[in-house]
Amino acid sequence: MTISSDDSVWITQQIQISEQAIAAINAAIIALASGAQSYELDTGQTRQRVTKANLDGLGKMLTMYEERRTKYRSALGLPNTVGKQIRVTPAF
Repeated sequence: MTISSDDSVWITQQIQISEQAIAAINAAIIALASGAQSYELDTGQTRQRVTKANLDGLGKMLTMYEERRTKYRSALGLPNTVGKQIRVTPAF
């Protein structure tokens, strides 16, 4: 698949938007799991107050943005190891 320069720019922007949302959602999950009663989640697209009751929905939203990022990275031919744990062991 050939991607035009304009498409490449747009896809790169979508990756950045997804990564911004992923960071914001992770921050909300960590804050709520650490004892905060509520958290103002600002993904760059929306702003909302979330509570511990929203943790399940936040997990689903996080998965959606991670899948979206993977799809756009694949479209640019980029590896999809972002956010995945890689185990390195010595070869001796």
